[in-house]
Amino acid sequence: MKAFLKFLFGLAILGLTALINAAPTAEDGVNEHNFDLLNITLPSINMSVMADNPWNTWHDSSVAQVWLGKNRQAVGTMVGSDIYDRMWQLLDQACPAGSKFNECVNPQYVQFESRCLKTWPGGTIPCYTKIYDIYASWDTDNIRKLLIGAVAGTMEALTDRPIQGGTNCYDIAGRKGCNVGDKVLVNFPDNGADAKRRNYMHISIINTATGYGRWDCCEGNKRELVDKAIDKLGPEIINEFPQYWGKDFTRESRCIINGWDVC
Repeated sequence: MKAFLKFLFGLAILGLTALINAAPTAEDGVNEHNFDLLNITLPSINMSVMADNPWNTWHDSSVAQVWLGKNRQAVGTMVGSDIYDRMWQLLDQACPAGSKFNECVNPQYVQFESRCLKTWPGGTIPCYTKIYDIYASWDTDNIRKLLIGAVAGTMEALTDRPIQGGTNCYDIAGRKGCNVGDKVLVNFPDNGADAKRRNYMHISIINTATGYGRWDCCEGNKRELVDKAIDKLGPEIINEFPQYWGKDFTRESRCIINGWDVC
């Protein structure tokens, strides 16, 4: 009996050794961070990620959709029509007409300079707001321009707030300064042959001098102001998408919170 038990124990040890030897190692190009024996249903995981990030693609609930980042970034004293003009110029530079395949795939970052508040009430410093992770696709140059206008118009709208009452804007040594979200994602309808051409512009924003003031995407009338900015482009947007000719222009402004969660 003891001999039989020793035999079984020996088989178990041999089996465990074989499993250990068969497992990938760091030398095989797999490390402990990306190899998880319990996580092998990759297709399901990818589908979940897509479902939980609706801001990445256009949805037919409206003609135009704008998603706003939840993390605070300063734009300093570059506000109102000034930030619209500067953003338009920079994005036109980053994603110019005639781009290969009508796409803009993470080009060199662009930036603008302004003044940011370091110490209240009047300690200001020069600061730079970088626009990076720029990704865009467009079917026509008119759509490219409208996407740029939608992003620039969103930035202008977000800085069109009073400096009193706990908003995202505040006084900087007698001038107005504001914070915005760390992302602006604009999605227009797909079109072109078999509606396979995506039309979108997604940007990320960072300013290392960010430190003062607030940003709460859900606070106040931010999204209402963005809606009004996009409405100004509505007739031109409709004109680029035959499937919407003769129909009312619709748009949505949402905060990136958690999937489809809304404020």
